[in-house]
Amino acid sequence: MSHSFAKRIAYNAWANATLYRELKSKRAPEAALRAFQHLLETELIWSSRMSGQGNPGIKLWEPVTAETRDEWFAQARRQLEQAAEAEGPSGFSRSYAYQNLSGQDFQGTVADTLEQVLTHSAHYRGEAAGLSNAAGIQMPDLDYIFWQRMGEPGVE
Repeated sequence: MSHSFAKRIAYNAWANATLYRELKSKRAPEAALRAFQHLLETELIWSSRMSGQGNPGIKLWEPVTAETRDEWFAQARRQLEQAAEAEGPSGFSRSYAYQNLSGQDFQGTVADTLEQVLTHSAHYRGEAAGLSNAAGIQMPDLDYIFWQRMGEPGVE
């Protein structure tokens, strides 16, 4: 895997884990948990597509149990890392065919898909944190630079 993607995927895993732990322990509003759930849904869908498995049958924004969210959390990190690692050092330009959730056919590259997933995840982490903060439940700073200054910790 390219050094850049490996580092960004490691940061993404840390930021997701840190936020999810805080959302659960501080009993964040349901809207914040739903925003985080959407991040997980998207990571699962795109990693399945990149791996040639197609869409996993997840419906976006549908209510799920806390147990399902926990399962998706563990699965999303593992699948995203595996999808990226499978590409090797030069495979990120590989094209693949997929269908969106409306059944339309598209082509994408692994690099573009990883870029989409990582920026989408950052967006919805911010939304989940913002919804919590607005409700008076303070979430931690999850900026990339903070992760770097902490020595790029892994997921606890």
